[in-house]
Amino acid sequence: GIPGEQALGRGLLDIFPADADTCRAEQAYRQALDTQQPQKFLSELKIGAALRSFEISAYPTVFGLAVFARDVTAQKHAEQSLTIANAKLEKLFEILPVGLSVLDHQGKLVKKNPTLENIVGLSAGQLARGEYQHRQYIYPDGTPMLPGEFPSARVLQGEASVLDVDIGVIKEDGQTTWTRVSAAAVPFSDWNVVIVTRDITARFQAEQALRESEE
Repeated sequence: GIPGEQALGRGLLDIFPADADTCRAEQAYRQALDTQQPQKFLSELKIGAALRSFEISAYPTVFGLAVFARDVTAQKHAEQSLTIANAKLEKLFEILPVGLSVLDHQGKLVKKNPTLENIVGLSAGQLARGEYQHRQYIYPDGTPMLPGEFPSARVLQGEASVLDVDIGVIKEDGQTTWTRVSAAAVPFSDWNVVIVTRDITARFQAEQALRESEE
């Protein structure tokens, strides 16, 4: 944003305001000259009304210092937008009233939310260690659910989605938590299956009590 004829022959601090960013740039240039090692850093300059971001590379030469500036404003804005979007998704993931979990292509748990921990009664560490694999799981009629019959396992085996499967989780204390589980494949390199788990214990017990009273 400065004409060349106004910059030639002048020092860095004579051209730009002596703010923290300019002082950091001057220090990097001096270090490059003193050590004869290239230096790279990010710099922000206000050009007109706009704040622009530059990736600065300084290389020592036999003539002094060669400095290259690459405008990365659009890249920085994109990174900031992505960071904000990720933060929003993380917050949504955290507060949803259903259990959410994600498996990779090997079926390993790579992400889950606090609601899932509450539903299954396992801490984040216990889930990470796969302690849920040692529990017993049953269908509503009491028959065991085999490992390959879980919605997540069926999706890993090639089904696009498996929806609303009722599963009883027999915990270590003998209590059973009833869940309704859906799983679907997702096209990401690090995510393969997304699983939604709802706690239907109260509804299941109420329906069971109603059936018993009618009988």
